[in-house]
Amino acid sequence: MISEVVTNYDAVSLFDFYRSITIILFIPQLMAEWKIFRDYYDLVAWKSLVPFYNIYLVSEKTFASGVYCYLFIVPFMVILVMATMFKRYISLVQLVVIGILLVFELIYSIYFNYNRLRTLNADWKKIVLLFIMPSIAIIWLAMSDKTEYLGTRRHIFIN
Repeated sequence: MISEVVTNYDAVSLFDFYRSITIILFIPQLMAEWKIFRDYYDLVAWKSLVPFYNIYLVSEKTFASGVYCYLFIVPFMVILVMATMFKRYISLVQLVVIGILLVFELIYSIYFNYNRLRTLNADWKKIVLLFIMPSIAIIWLAMSDKTEYLGTRRHIFIN
């Protein structure tokens, strides 16, 4: 019983640590996105604060079409709907579908952010940092003097 309490306490403290780091990085990341939208994308900066619309605009500046943002939004919405439909038990099929969608989201997120950093003239250090801590990479990119918008890139799904 005592070891169970200690284990639960460790899990809660680890979650609290993660949540506090997320909150600490939230404001600098918003400021970095604001700067990237204003200085490099030549867009009105407040658009970086609008959920889903900012992903559409970044997709438009990265791949010359905002349609690719739906590869982020649709799987996310399916996961959200499936998670709210769970009453008490989760079926194996639902678990497999959610797992596949989460893996797709992770892979596409890495691909999308890699291309985003390449359009903003990021060096290899920022790209490596993107795989470890994407929030820090975006903040570092916004503060860098060498950052410039190079134009759109070709998407993997375009022939």
